[in-house]
This record gives sequence, C-alpha cells and structure tokens, in this order.
Amino acid sequence: MWQNEHLLNEHLLSAAWEDVPAMPLALSILLTLHILLVTLGYGGLIVANAWLAMSLRSSEQATALVTLRTAINVFRSFGPMLGIGMLLGFAIAGWLHVALTSAWLIAAYALIFCAMLLQGMVAVPWNVRTLRTLESTGANATSLAAIDARVPAAVAWGLTGTLVLLVLVMVWRPA
Repeated sequence: MWQNEHLLNEHLLSAAWEDVPAMPLALSILLTLHILLVTLGYGGLIVANAWLAMSLRSSEQATALVTLRTAINVFRSFGPMLGIGMLLGFAIAGWLHVALTSAWLIAAYALIFCAMLLQGMVAVPWNVRTLRTLESTGANATSLAAIDARVPAAVAWGLTGTLVLLVLVMVWRPA
C-alpha cells in the first residue's frame, strides 16, 4: 500500500513540475528577497502593534513610554522592508513579463498598499500623539488610562487580515 501511495505522489509531483521552466539564479534570489522582505515587513509591523497594544493595557507609564519608543523604532525598520519587498515584486513581474494589469497582481499590490496606508495614516499619527501625551504628563497615571490601546490592536488585526488575503491572492492568482 505504501509503495503505491509513494509512486502516486511521485507521479503527481513530477507531473506538476513538468511544465515549469528552470528559474535563473538571479530570479530565484530576487524572488527569495521579495518573499523575505514582505513577510518580515508584515510580521514586524503586526508583532510590534500587537506588543504595543498588550503593553499599554497592562503597564505603568514609564514602561509604556519605553515600549512606545521601541515600537516606533521597530516600525521605522519593518515599514521600509515591506516597501522594498513590494518594489522587488514589481521587478519580478517585469522580469517574468507579467502584465501589470493582471487582476491578481493589482489585488496583491492593493492589499499591500492598504496595509501601508493603515500603518501610515492610522498607527503613525496615533503613535506620535501618544508619545507626546506620555512625555508631557510625566509620571501621571491618568494619562495612561486615557490612552486608547485599541488602536494598535486594530492596526495589528488589519495588517493580519491583509496579509492573509495577500497570501490567498498570491497562491490562487484569480484571473
């Protein structure tokens, strides 16, 4: 029985990869960098937003201030990774002569663009306002209670949702 399943799997795998042309090394490297940078960019932004939301719910003001400053530095690292990964995707599409008007490609880049807008238009202004609040109030515990920790949590969930949809679009590539 096992041998038959093994032969069937081997046949299916060989049939699946029969029509796939060999990929040049440079394209393989570019594709790997694209996947790594987009995944790291998304992952870093999601984790930092979630960490910030959890920290603000259960921290003292001094800890919250350090966490927020650290998260802002993390955002400054992982946001550009996502952007560079997106640009590498355009380079790959050009190399493979994929029409930039393909529905799946437009959907994929729209999702990444929405994620970048969510981070840039919601999270960044919130981070700046919150940092100013925490720095200006000193050790006043009431300012921490006034901070809405739902914003970074909502951003983390929004980024997670766009990442899941992005993976689905990239795997299924709708026409």
